[in-house]
Amino acid sequence: WILQPDNIYQLLSKLVPEMEKTLPVGLRGLLRIRCFARRSLAMPFISFMVVSLVVGSKDHNQDVRNSTMPDSRHVSSFCVDGGAIKVCIDRSSGHVVSIDTYSVAKDLLFSATVDGVTVPLDPGFGPIVIHSKTATPNCSVSNGTSGVCIESNITTYGYGSRPGQLFNLTLLEIYETAANGSVRHRVLLTSPQVSQPWRTTVTTNISITNTATPLQHWTPRNGNASEDVLSMLNASSVAATQLGRGFVVGPDATGRDTSPMLAAVVAADPVEAATARATTDQLHSQARAGGFAYIPTPDDPIVAATLDTSSSGITLQRLYNQLGNDHMSPLVFTSYYTAVDNTYGDAWRDALAFMVDAFSEIFHPVTSPGPHIDNIGMGLYTCAGVSDLNLSAVVAESGATHLWDARFWWPYIGMMLPPTNGLWASNVGSGEQTACARNASSPQAFNHGSNVSVAQIAAHYTAMVDAGITPLAYFNLFEFGENVKWPLPAPAPSSDDWTDSSQYLSNHLHAALMDIPPSYTWQNAINLSPGFKEFHDFLVAQMQAKVDAFGDQFHGVVIDRTDHTAAYSRTRNDGIAWCGKPCSLELFSWLSTCQAISKVLHAASGTKRILLINYSGSTRVDLLKYADGIFTEGGNSLYNAAGLSTLRMPGIVWTYPSDPPSGSSDTAADAYFNALLHVNVQPMAPAFGSDHSIGEDALAQQRYADFGPMFRLMRGATWRLFAGAISVGQAVRCNASSAVPGTRAPRTLSSSFGANTYAGADGRGVFAVVTAKGATALDAPIVVTLRQCFNSTTRVGSSIQCYTIQPGQAALQPAPTTATPESQTCIVTTALHRGSVMIKC
Repeated sequence: WILQPDNIYQLLSKLVPEMEKTLPVGLRGLLRIRCFARRSLAMPFISFMVVSLVVGSKDHNQDVRNSTMPDSRHVSSFCVDGGAIKVCIDRSSGHVVSIDTYSVAKDLLFSATVDGVTVPLDPGFGPIVIHSKTATPNCSVSNGTSGVCIESNITTYGYGSRPGQLFNLTLLEIYETAANGSVRHRVLLTSPQVSQPWRTTVTTNISITNTATPLQHWTPRNGNASEDVLSMLNASSVAATQLGRGFVVGPDATGRDTSPMLAAVVAADPVEAATARATTDQLHSQARAGGFAYIPTPDDPIVAATLDTSSSGITLQRLYNQLGNDHMSPLVFTSYYTAVDNTYGDAWRDALAFMVDAFSEIFHPVTSPGPHIDNIGMGLYTCAGVSDLNLSAVVAESGATHLWDARFWWPYIGMMLPPTNGLWASNVGSGEQTACARNASSPQAFNHGSNVSVAQIAAHYTAMVDAGITPLAYFNLFEFGENVKWPLPAPAPSSDDWTDSSQYLSNHLHAALMDIPPSYTWQNAINLSPGFKEFHDFLVAQMQAKVDAFGDQFHGVVIDRTDHTAAYSRTRNDGIAWCGKPCSLELFSWLSTCQAISKVLHAASGTKRILLINYSGSTRVDLLKYADGIFTEGGNSLYNAAGLSTLRMPGIVWTYPSDPPSGSSDTAADAYFNALLHVNVQPMAPAFGSDHSIGEDALAQQRYADFGPMFRLMRGATWRLFAGAISVGQAVRCNASSAVPGTRAPRTLSSSFGANTYAGADGRGVFAVVTAKGATALDAPIVVTLRQCFNSTTRVGSSIQCYTIQPGQAALQPAPTTATPESQTCIVTTALHRGSVMIKC
C-alpha cells in the first residue's frame, strides 16, 4: 500500500500539516516538498519519493550544498549551484547524479494541502547521469566561484600512425557556477608528449533515467521544407545532427541533419503544466514545465562534431581533434547547463537566449547599430546597371535593398583590386550571366571583359545608392587566379606580374597552396590557404586597397565560398586537426583572416560598411563572429539554418530561377514566402541581369508585390527569446520578433498608424508571424497570445491595439485585441490568409 503513488500522496496530505505545526508561526508556509514521482505518471511497479525540508528563499538560494570542495572522505556528494540549476556529483563514483532546475523553470504539476492552503510541489524530473570519472579534492576553478573537479588518468584507444593504438590521457572535468544561473562544465584533455600526434573521439553522454515523466527535446537544425524546426520534439523521436556542412566526413555524417550550432534541450511536456494552470488556484497559475539546456561553447576549437538528442539522452561526439602535440595542450572544451521553461512548448527560446547573451560577439553584427544594418531587405545578384533595372518593381514593390555586385570587376578571382592607376580588363565571367544590359550594343553598356577603372566602379556604386540599392563587393579568402599553370613558372619578379596569375603566384604566394598538387576551382583558379602568412597579408592588403580607393563609396563586401572552410589541408599543421596525419582545418585560418579584414573594413570612424557571409557551404555559426550578417546561396534548402543563425543580425537567402516564386503553383510560391517569414530571413528579388538567381518574371513579380509589405516590415527585426513569447491555440507555426524603433511600414501604409504603435516590454515593437503547417487550412481563423507585448509606460486596457497584415494587403489593419496589463499580454483574434498572417502590436 505504501508504495502506491496515490497512497503516498494521501499520506503526505495528512502528515505535512502536522509537520508544519511544529514550526514557529512565522515560518509556516515555507515548507517545501520535492517529489520524484507523479500520481498519474509514476511507474506502476515502484515509486521513489524524496522529502526535504527547506526553510528560506523561495528560489532555493538557501539550498546550496558544499559550495566549496572539502577534503573529506565522509562527504558523499558535491553540488554546484548556479542559482537556477544545480549539478550534483557523487564523490565515490565521480558521476553527476542529478541536475535540479528551479527558480526560472519550476516544474509544479500537483500540490499538497497545508492547513487548508494549497502548496505546489517541485518534483523536477528525476536524476540525469553523466558518465565521467573519479572525483578528487584538488579543485581549481575560475573567478573564485565554487566548483567540483573530477580527474583521472586513463588509457584509451586512438588513431596515430595506425588505428587501434593505446595512448595515455589525463582527463580533468570541472563543474563551476557561471553567469545567468548556469553551471559551467569544462573538459581538459592532456596527452603526454609522444613521438606521434593522435586523435580519439571525445564523447559526452547525458543519460536521462527517469522514464516516468513525459519529456520533450529540441536541437537547432535545418530540417526539411515542410518541417517546423521551432517545435519541441516528442519522446518517440531522435534528432541526429552534425555541426555545419562538410566538416564531418564519411560514415560519421550519414543520415545527419545540418545544425548551425551545438545545443540540446530536454524538458517536461507542457500538457500537465497547462492542466495545472487551468485551475483557479493562484499558486497553480505559476506552474511551469521545467527542463534544462546543454550548450557547448561555439568558440571552442571544435574541428567536427555530431549531436544526438532525444528524450532519453544527449550524446555529443567531438571528432578529429589532434592530441599529443605541443601546439595545444591541454585541449579544452566548455559547455553550460542552464534551466529552461517549457510551459508553452518553446523551451528552445530560453536556450537560444542564453547563447545570444553568453556569446554576444557571434550573434551580433560588428558594425554599429543604425539604419545601414536595420534597413537590410531583399537581395540582388545582377550585373545590370541602374538604367536597366525596373526600380518600381525591384525596389518599391519587392523591397530589394542590397546588391551583391556581379560585375566581376577584377581581372581574375583573388586579385580583387589590381595595383594599377589605369584601366584593366575585367573578368569574362565564364559560365555566368552575359546579358548585363538591355541594349548590349549601346556605348554605355557594361559587358564582362570590358576595360574598367576605379572611377567607373565608383560611378556604378554611386548610381546604385542613388536608386536606393546598397552595393556590396565580391570577396574570397581562398580562390586565386585563372588558368593557373602547374607546375608554376619560375619566379620572375616584375612590377606588372599581377597581369599573369600563374606568375604572380610563383613570385609571391607559392608557399600558400592548400594542396600539392593544387586543387582547381572556377576558371581553373586554385585554392590557397589563408593560414599562410603570405596569403593572409595579401588579403588584408586587398581589403585596405578597396577602403583607400573608394572611401565612402565602398559600402562593404560579401565573402564567398565558405565551403572551403571545411577543407582539411595536409600542407600545414595547425596543431588542432588530425586527418590521417597532422593537418589543418581551414576554418580556423579563415576565421583569423576574416577577423583581420573585418577590422580594416570597420575601422573608419562612423563607418557604415557591412560584411556579409555566403553561409551555405559551411553553415557554422562561429563563422559569423566577425561578420554583420548572411547573404547565402543554398537559400532554397538552408533557410531554417540561416534563420537560426541570424537571431540578432540580418539574413538574405538565395532565390533561384527554379524556386517556387517563378513556378506555376500559387500555393507553392506562398509556402516558400511563408517559410522564410517564419524564420525571419529575406529572399532575393526578381531583377534583370540576375546571375543564377531569380530574374524578371511578371507572375513572380506579382507574388513579390503581394508579400513585399510583410518582408519590408520585418527588416531589422530580431527574435524574441523568452519562453512563452507567443502561443497560438491552433496547430500552426509561429514566431515572434522585436522590431527596431521606427521600423519601416509598407509604402502605402496610412500615416495614422504611427499614433497607435506600441513598444514591447523590451522597448521595441512586437511582431508575430503565424503560418500554416500540416493539415491546417490556409485561411483558418486563429487566436494569438503575445506576452510582454507592451511596457509599463504604455496605455493599458482598451487603448492597446494590434494590427495585422496578410499576403496581398498593402497596409496594416486593426485587429480585435484584448490586453491584460498585469501580464503585459495581448490576445489577437485574426485569421490566416494564403497560409500566413503578420501581427504588429
